[in-house]
Amino acid sequence: LQVQGPLQRLLRRRLERGARVVVVGALELGSAAQLFDVPALEPAAARRLLRRAMPSLTEAMVQRVLETTGARPGALRQLVARAGTTPLTSPSDLEQLLAWDDELPAAPEDPRAAAAYYLERGRFIQARAALDRTEGHDAETRWLEARWHLGAGSPGKALEIIDGAASGEARPDPESTAQLLACRGRALLGLGRYTEALEVLVGAEGWPLKVRLEGLAYRGLGQGLLGDHRAARDTLEGALAEARRHEVVRLEALIASCFATVLWRAEQLVEAAEHFRGAIAAAE
Repeated sequence: LQVQGPLQRLLRRRLERGARVVVVGALELGSAAQLFDVPALEPAAARRLLRRAMPSLTEAMVQRVLETTGARPGALRQLVARAGTTPLTSPSDLEQLLAWDDELPAAPEDPRAAAAYYLERGRFIQARAALDRTEGHDAETRWLEARWHLGAGSPGKALEIIDGAASGEARPDPESTAQLLACRGRALLGLGRYTEALEVLVGAEGWPLKVRLEGLAYRGLGQGLLGDHRAARDTLEGALAEARRHEVVRLEALIASCFATVLWRAEQLVEAAEHFRGAIAAAE
């Protein structure tokens, strides 16, 4: 706390008259002031407080906060207040907060690119604002809109958007077609239409790398949901190995999460737990 000018003079006069002023921070109150150092919190207590105040933090992010703040109550309180209601979904988000930057790294100016940027980071409010600025109804816009609705828990609306090509819309390029098919497969899974989803995802091996891995994740999940656990394992093991080989960590997390769900439904709980932990580690 830094106080200058009239307020500081007022505090000094009150102190001279015998008043007691309690402040937190760095404020010069004269030689009569007593300083009380507030000790750092116990690590376990600090972790519990952070978990309640900022539930989106991973264990590695919690450790980073404690190392940076020294588990001091004032520093932790400032950090939580600054975070507000903004979810911290990645270590880079946390580093921005710890550095006291007012903004995330600048999002692209183009509304479509900005929407994709925010969707990748799970920031659906900002993504929605970017999509609302987007003009046109081309394949890329429909894909981004569908992704937003999937993230918002509305697979039916996502499917409606994917299938709603405007009259006269240009034929999408192969990558955009693959993106729409992967998104369509995910929407069908969300609607419980597993067989239809697998039919949509049948050509995923021929798609570009990132959308291929996404499509294979959904195919493996669909196979597992239909009870074909052997086919699901083969699909997901191959996709997971490829994601790790190419160091595509976001999709590694997605595939591991799908794999864990399939294993859990097959009552292979120990292996399911391992893949859940792997998904969390990749997501960090």
